[in-house]
Amino acid sequence: MRPEDLKSDYPNFEDWFTKVKYDIYFGGKILILRLNEKGEIVAIAILKLTKREKKICVFKVLEAYRGNGESSKFMEYILTITGSKPLITVSSNRLSEYQKLFNKFGFELCKVYDNYYKEGLSEYCFNGFLN
Repeated sequence: MRPEDLKSDYPNFEDWFTKVKYDIYFGGKILILRLNEKGEIVAIAILKLTKREKKICVFKVLEAYRGNGESSKFMEYILTITGSKPLITVSSNRLSEYQKLFNKFGFELCKVYDNYYKEGLSEYCFNGFLN
């Protein structure tokens, strides 16, 4: 997995990725990678953990590693770090990919934001609300 694999999910990807790298470097966010036996990245998570907010900003598992428990194992690990049900959002065009996982971990839909990140898409917000 490369940063470019996230490009379709984030508008203004270059600006977004530059900010994420800055936040990781200066401690505002945490980057977590899951590697396969060859040392290749197969899953990525970016977390924001502050006193005010516990948020999964990015959670992505390569398609080839979905459906065999890898997504659940990775989410279990993430939840050990966040210590609670963190805020997470997913766009309407990706909701079906995550719905089973969210149900398994008891994530609660709190609000749907229309056109929040991308025009024409809704953002489904679980376990809290966006600021």
